[in-house]
Amino acid sequence: RSALLAAEAVAFAARNRAESRGAHQREDFPETDPALELNQRLRLGRDGKLVSDYLPVVRGAPAGAAA
Repeated sequence: RSALLAAEAVAFAARNRAESRGAHQREDFPETDPALELNQRLRLGRDGKLVSDYLPVVRGAPAGAAA
């Protein structure tokens, strides 16, 4: 069950990302847009479905650290 949820989260996040990032490339968005340089956060909603939101990138802070 956990592996299925992890796979669903990866596909969900990739589908929501409107441009190329890291190792994930999209042919329809070959260049990155600095305005879209955000961290995508996924969580389970109250209904058990995945939801996402975006957080600003904080330079010089470890991933997950409070700004």
